[in-house]
Amino acid sequence: GRLHPDDPLERAHNKSFIEVISTLYADEFQMAGCSRSLECVSKRRESLVKRLAVFEKHCKLPYWNGEKFSLVDSAMLPFFLRAEIMNRYLRHGLGVDLYPKDTMPKLAQWSQNLLSMQLAKDCTRHDFEDLFLEFLGQKDTVFSTFINMALNGTNGIPRPIAHSPDPSQQQPPSSQQHQSPPQQQQPKIIFPQHC
Repeated sequence: GRLHPDDPLERAHNKSFIEVISTLYADEFQMAGCSRSLECVSKRRESLVKRLAVFEKHCKLPYWNGEKFSLVDSAMLPFFLRAEIMNRYLRHGLGVDLYPKDTMPKLAQWSQNLLSMQLAKDCTRHDFEDLFLEFLGQKDTVFSTFINMALNGTNGIPRPIAHSPDPSQQQPPSSQQHQSPPQQQQPKIIFPQHC
């Protein structure tokens, strides 16, 4: 069946929101892949939350248009997939989610509905989270610091998928490393002050 509504006005409404979704991708990536200070991360998150507030207002549930899955849903699925991964590290670093689920309950439910679909599982590589974190962890950003701290075992972030760091990024093994508790291996955190 068609993934756009039959009604011309509703179809135009959907198309306009698909255009906005591309800006959500940009905000999400800029925050995780480019922000080099805590201030930059916070500002980009603030921009993202403002855009998402419009989606919260118009989402009908259980999908964007109500009962029928649409192209807006398919366009948002990758955003929600990455957001769920990023949330664990944002909670650790800033004590917040990518967007405030308590004040955006429809968005939170929409995300849960899409991610629980078999479609989400079928169209996602089994090692997507590993690849995504490896990509972000190699960048000189605030977010990469959060990720690398987690991979070094210096915090308690729950991770459903075991991640193997890039061998080129690993330090040579030593008896001292194996004997030292994780608290003694914490990396020094240096946040550049520019975005």
